[in-house]
Amino acid sequence: MIGKPIAIHILVLFIVLPLCAPLVYAQEEPSKRVLVLNSYHKGFLWTDNIVKGIESVLGPEENEIELKIEYMDSKSTKYDTQYKEKLYELYNYKYSNQTFDLIICSDDNAFDFLLDYHEDMFPGTPVVFCGVNNPEAPDLVDPSVFTGIQEWANETEDTLSQAFKFHPETKKVIILSDTTPTGIQSFKNIERQIKKFSDIEFIRFDSSMSMYEIEDNLSKLDEDTIILYETFFRDSTGRYFSIPQGVSAVTSSSNRPVYTMRLQYLPYNVVGGKMMPGVLQGEAAAEIALCILDGEKVENIPIVEISPTQYMFNYEQLKRFGIKLSDLPEDSIVINKPYSFYEENKGLIWGIIAFSIFQTLIIICLFVNMSRRKRAEGDLKRTVTDLERSNTELEQFAHIASHDLQEPLRTVSSYMELMKRRYEGKLDSDADDFIGFAVDGANRMQTLITDLLAFSRVGTRGEPLTPTDCETLLSQTLSDLKVSIEDSGAVITHDALPTVMADGSQLAQVFQNLISNAIKFKGKEQPRIHIAAERKDSEWVFSVADNGIGIEQEFFDRIFVIFKRLHGRDEYSGTGIGLAVCKKIVERHGGRMWVESEIGQGSTFYFTIPSKATGEQL
Repeated sequence: MIGKPIAIHILVLFIVLPLCAPLVYAQEEPSKRVLVLNSYHKGFLWTDNIVKGIESVLGPEENEIELKIEYMDSKSTKYDTQYKEKLYELYNYKYSNQTFDLIICSDDNAFDFLLDYHEDMFPGTPVVFCGVNNPEAPDLVDPSVFTGIQEWANETEDTLSQAFKFHPETKKVIILSDTTPTGIQSFKNIERQIKKFSDIEFIRFDSSMSMYEIEDNLSKLDEDTIILYETFFRDSTGRYFSIPQGVSAVTSSSNRPVYTMRLQYLPYNVVGGKMMPGVLQGEAAAEIALCILDGEKVENIPIVEISPTQYMFNYEQLKRFGIKLSDLPEDSIVINKPYSFYEENKGLIWGIIAFSIFQTLIIICLFVNMSRRKRAEGDLKRTVTDLERSNTELEQFAHIASHDLQEPLRTVSSYMELMKRRYEGKLDSDADDFIGFAVDGANRMQTLITDLLAFSRVGTRGEPLTPTDCETLLSQTLSDLKVSIEDSGAVITHDALPTVMADGSQLAQVFQNLISNAIKFKGKEQPRIHIAAERKDSEWVFSVADNGIGIEQEFFDRIFVIFKRLHGRDEYSGTGIGLAVCKKIVERHGGRMWVESEIGQGSTFYFTIPSKATGEQL
């Protein structure tokens, strides 16, 4: 016996599940339904290709479109009023309780059927037609409901023009076109296009002839005649011919080339021509249908009057009638060509060739580059040799400057000092001034030579880089500058400084020059100087900041050039070499040096020392 709570749950399920089922079914239903009504039967190549084109556009799952495909079979069955009425009864019975968002019809018979029964069976449903030969189609439809693509182009004219180039001796053209509805419409289209060939005789073989008569006539054609196969499905005996049967019968009996505008005939020994592939018809119709399903109004989509076409030929028949591939129109498609490794792998072959050429060019470039490199290495060796010789000469000059030049300067300076002490006040005032100028000049010249010597020895007389404690180095520097600091009243502060790989004496000279400059170029306020260091990536960035007079931005680079001064000697003493020496020392250590400043706001001098192999990392 089932418990009461369980029984209630089962009852609820029996009530709720039927209500939920339609919802689940509705979610699985496709968002759009399309009926495809084909004039002919499945297996008819033209129709199959149209369907294939439609499915390629509308068939993907993401479109959520259900395709319902019908075949009227009006090619193999006599399409008369009685058969049309039977189809109406069948479709009316079959689809009276179904609705479609759109209908696609292919070829004339399906188009005519919908003209008669559309409003009765599918009222208001948009229709897109394709493969319709009737030139009056645009005038027969309601443009708010019908649109599509006519099977209409200059394919006959183009095919014959090309055939006459292949066979310039042509004077007659046999046209095979039966009297089925399709044949009648197709021949009207042909008549429209052959009017320009006034010097050619055109003869029509239609359904008033039996296939036996046609075969007999085609076997006796002169060399000035070619054949144009349009459509032939029924002969005078009422016999129906499939495409393989009809086309093969004609091509096997004819001693002259057979041309056509129908892709489905191409495999059966016709030469070829300007084709109107059914796949392109189907794809174009489906693209129009997709626009309508997406919300575009039918009346906004005009009927396409010119169908897409493509030259296509059968290689075996080209060879039979001596037609060269080089004589074909550009971009022609050729079937049944014998296998050609080059043709099948043209892209790969040319890709390999291009790659080989590219590799060859790279190799040539490498050889050229190697030759240039060897020449450059030779030039570099010579340059290094010249540089070494120049440095040697510079060092010799520095030696001369430190000894040979300073000695006479000391003599001049000593005697001028002696004259100043002995004769000052005993001669006139001009003599005193002259002696003072001479003494001052000799002293400045001696200082200049000393500084120049220091600059030249940065790279040649430096000590090896060793772990150097910058805290200790700064303390020694401040001790050396004690008198200058006390006289100026400068306040000097600093952050914790690191240990770096450096030449201690040279790095001390950098600190000394920067602090001395900060004191020298003080402003109206008490000098305040701060030294700091910050680790950034693979280097230490040192800074010496002051509150002095500042520097204009346009002189930032100039101040690091030897002998470049921004002020006269009567304003500030010095030779203009100090910052150049600092920059050269920093660069010897593998670093950089620059300044940031504003007039009246002080200056901050920065320099970097690489942090590789610093004392912290040893």
